[in-house]
Amino acid sequence: VTVDRYQRTNVPGVYAIGDVIPTPWLAHVASAEGIVAAETIAAHPTVPINRDQVPGCTYCDPEVASIGLTEAKAKERGLEVKVGRFGFQVLAKSAMEHTNEGFVKIVSERKYDEVLGVHVVGPHATELIGQAAAFLRCEATTEEMVRTIHAHPTLSEALHEAAEAVEAERQVRLAGGLRVYIETSNRPQYLPTRAFYERCGYTVEANEIDPFLASHLRNKASEAEPPVMLKYLPENDPPEG
Repeated sequence: VTVDRYQRTNVPGVYAIGDVIPTPWLAHVASAEGIVAAETIAAHPTVPINRDQVPGCTYCDPEVASIGLTEAKAKERGLEVKVGRFGFQVLAKSAMEHTNEGFVKIVSERKYDEVLGVHVVGPHATELIGQAAAFLRCEATTEEMVRTIHAHPTLSEALHEAAEAVEAERQVRLAGGLRVYIETSNRPQYLPTRAFYERCGYTVEANEIDPFLASHLRNKASEAEPPVMLKYLPENDPPEG
């Protein structure tokens, strides 16, 4: 059945929601559609569903949850994106629960930093996606995610750290100046700036960057197994390769 944004069919007074219309067959989607239809029928102000902000959950082991655009879909729409990833295995809460599989991936728009999508594979992913939904609904940026205090120890810290991975690239890009050469034989996936390192291999020198970020990079490098070496080189003398 075809409907408009307010769940109205082409027959006056007839509305449709749920599995009879070509939208995701999810209970929470049908519920939201029902609210829009009911408010429209009652002539109350309503807000049509943003189909880019529908969470999808898979109840398996590990759990999988996603909301918003994937990196590929965002690029298909012509958007320039930034990506941040963070693995659960470094979190204290994961160690406490013996659940260290999976990761969080955040996709944001490069120019304005708006969060476009959040994708989670790991423990309680289907619960964590609710926080991501709120960020997307509010058109939050990754910087706002970073500035949101997350309790410790919790699994939600993975969202914070993934946002930091995106934010680190943004601060690096804005700071300019000197570069850092990353050297390791087995770079761990849980480094918060992994996405940036893999794409470019560089960041700015510590004394040219936000002190907190510089300390964060050094701490993560020293925690890695094996440790990551940070070689500070001037802009005009980049490492070969």
